[in-house]
Amino acid sequence: MEKQRPVMTRRFWVLIHRYAGLFMAFFLIVAGFTGSILAFDGELNGWLNLPQRVEAQGRPMLNPFDLRERPWH
Repeated sequence: MEKQRPVMTRRFWVLIHRYAGLFMAFFLIVAGFTGSILAFDGELNGWLNLPQRVEAQGRPMLNPFDLRERPWH
């Protein structure tokens, strides 16, 4: 009578361990990257969204109430 080999062999568990580790590593890299973005949110926001400048035109400002009444064509 021949001896049957177990279905769950060492090679099977090595493959499961390898791909589970790769999946977890990918997840941890993504979590670390997004976490570091959140940690530097203020600095990145200031760098990516520069303050807008308003330059003087040399003319008087328009009345806001007159602007409200103008048609937007």
